[in-house]
Amino acid sequence: MAPPRSWSADAAAGARCGCCARDLPRSSVHELGATPGVFICRRCALWALARIGRR
Repeated sequence: MAPPRSWSADAAAGARCGCCARDLPRSSVHELGATPGVFICRRCALWALARIGRR
């Protein structure tokens, strides 16, 4: 299966978290659905989830 069009050659090898700006392997980040090409790492995703839960 071909990768989605929003992937670049760099994204297949690794990606930068849009929150903390760490360069991580592609398996450690998740692309945000509403903003193609923007990734978030697991640590930042858990932080955001905790912030939403406190409202």
